[in-house]
Amino acid sequence: SVFEIEREAFVSVSGECPLTLDEVLNFLSQCPELSLGWFEEGQLVAFIIGSGWGKERLEQEAMTQHIP
Repeated sequence: SVFEIEREAFVSVSGECPLTLDEVLNFLSQCPELSLGWFEEGQLVAFIIGSGWGKERLEQEAMTQHIP
């Protein structure tokens, strides 16, 4: 399934998001390599997928590159 293929591309979290949808969308608009996906199956789940992620890119500088 998609989730088996992309299981390492996103982290699933539960609880309340401290950001509003507008804030999340604004962040994503500044980071074109990221995309937001969601589906509803008993509850609403949202996740962000980085289309160009690779282990070599998951460095501290990459994780902090898009600080507003």
